Amino acid sequence: MMKNFLFIFIFIFLLISCESGIKRIVPVDSENSNPDITADTDEMDDSDIGNTGDTGNTGNTGNTGNTGDTGNTGNTGNTGNTGDTGNTGDTGNTGNTGDTGNTGDTGNTGNTGNTGNTGNTGNTGDTGNTGNTGNTGNTGDTGNTGDTGNTGDTGNTGPEYTCEEIVQCGLACSNDATCQNNCYLSGSTQGKADVDDLFICMGSNGCDALSGNEQVTCIIEFCPTEGAVCGIEAPPAPVTDKLADGENSNTEKDDVFKGNYISCTKNATINEFTIYIDPAYANGRKTNLTFAIFEETSTGWNNISSTAYSIDNAWKDAAHYSSGEISVDVTSGKNYIIGTMWNEKVKYYYGTFAGDSVNFGTQISAGGKEGLSGLPTDFDFYENYTIRMNITSTLR
Repeated sequence: MMKNFLFIFIFIFLLISCESGIKRIVPVDSENSNPDITADTDEMDDSDIGNTGDTGNTGNTGNTGNTGDTGNTGNTGNTGNTGDTGNTGDTGNTGNTGDTGNTGDTGNTGNTGNTGNTGNTGNTGDTGNTGNTGNTGNTGDTGNTGDTGNTGDTGNTGPEYTCEEIVQCGLACSNDATCQNNCYLSGSTQGKADVDDLFICMGSNGCDALSGNEQVTCIIEFCPTEGAVCGIEAPPAPVTDKLADGENSNTEKDDVFKGNYISCTKNATINEFTIYIDPAYANGRKTNLTFAIFEETSTGWNNISSTAYSIDNAWKDAAHYSSGEISVDVTSGKNYIIGTMWNEKVKYYYGTFAGDSVNFGTQISAGGKEGLSGLPTDFDFYENYTIRMNITSTLR
């Protein structure tokens, strides 16, 4: 039984709003910041202000104009110095103490009444807009984080293997039954159903009692459909491609290498190749045959395989001569020349065309070299020609 555990995490966000009191702000007149001044203005005696009118008595100094009569004394004009007593008129300037009446201007401190405008500090009531912080109540929307409850879906984060993936997982477990069971439990609904079908078929045909290659062979033979769904199939079979098959055009030469230039488009293993030739009759003589495969590189050609043997030249007919069983890997994206070198006179056969498909790619042209005493290191190419040969390969 499979159990799913759903973990739901609920995040609760608490909104804490702090309330602060609003303080009344009273601005102070910077020019009349002394509170004693306003206090004095409250106690000002209007009669004192009137006394400043006594400075009008300084007008009595106008009586000093009578000293103009002293002007008759002329010298008494010196008494004009007493006019200096007129300077006592300057004491009239004490009338300027009336200017202290200007302290009445301190009545302008009444403008401090404008401090009533500090009532505008009531606008600090706009700080009540901080009440809009109540909108932080929208943080309650963070309650949508409750959607994180969907993280319960993370329960689906486990792999959902196909049948093939379940099988591969199980093979990695060796004989660990718990591990194998976990592989099965990690499968998708369809993957597990396909595994079930495979085991039903295996049980019906006795494949479940076998192991290793025997079990695989049993599945391929008796449960090919169920096995294929789960990636259990017979390995690719060797394929033999016949190039220029049946072509009878020929030329007789010695000390040459003849073969085909092929572009590889699929990874494969070459298992064998043959060349169709007819050794010339030469009693008592032997022809040395060397079967070789070359891989093209950025700097030239690399010989990756070669096998050699000799044949008698007497009473030989045209036939396919084989490299024998070999195992040479060729790689997609690379080019190869596959062919044979011989030393005695031999007829080789070809077709006047190119482009035959092979199991692992396409033939481009014929390739070879003449006047040899050993395997070539470079080649000449013959467009629109194909050397008659067979190539057996298995994809990998």
